[in-house]
Amino acid sequence: MANPIEVQNIHSTLTSLSAVQITIIASSVGAIIAAFVAAIFSLLTTWLVKRAENERALRELIIKSAIEIHNQDFELAKAVPGRYSIMPLDGYVVHMTALLSVLMKNKITSDNVRTLLDQTYAITKESNLHLGETRFKGDADVL
Repeated sequence: MANPIEVQNIHSTLTSLSAVQITIIASSVGAIIAAFVAAIFSLLTTWLVKRAENERALRELIIKSAIEIHNQDFELAKAVPGRYSIMPLDGYVVHMTALLSVLMKNKITSDNVRTLLDQTYAITKESNLHLGETRFKGDADVL
């Protein structure tokens, strides 16, 4: 509980201020609060923009990597005599997305690297099975 003498001193100090002094104090307090609120919104906006830029950069990396690997496999398939098929580009995109997702979410150690890669390849295997089934079904519908 506040000491009655302290409360009386604060009250007498406030009543002894002129209207101009009260206006200056109120303006200063308002400016400080406004600056604080603006700083919070600025930090939030900067964080959101940075996060969006990082996500865009990761998507770009995934797509470029998938296209590059797809093109390499396509060139290898052309070099092999006879019929040789490769998965559509979306299979490569799914693989790169799964790889990045699994590796970014987990700390990689020598103990868990096999498990993490197994998770990635399980996702890729399911994706490729589905793409293989739907790719041939789609080809039959077109013919």
